[in-house]
Amino acid sequence: MGSILHSVMAGADSPVIEIDGKTHVPDFVPPTPAKSKPTKRCRVCYRSGVRKETRVHCSTCSAHPGLCYPACYALYHSRHYWSRGYKMNHATSWGTHLN
Repeated sequence: MGSILHSVMAGADSPVIEIDGKTHVPDFVPPTPAKSKPTKRCRVCYRSGVRKETRVHCSTCSAHPGLCYPACYALYHSRHYWSRGYKMNHATSWGTHLN
């Protein structure tokens, strides 16, 4: 595949995120010989104790993390996510602080 998500982004705000001069764009996890539509564990959900699989990852980040789109993708790329402990409130799909 190797292309920007099209159908998923139809109603979303711009998925492009600029961080330190690099453009981060959500993409599908590329197919392998064994799987035509592979998935990865969502990094943000897993950190919150929830196991959730996704077909979306950030191909720009060095770890190529799997990320639910759009909520976890945006949250993972925010400074807030990295500066404080953060867990997702999966009832609303948006985060809540841990103190």
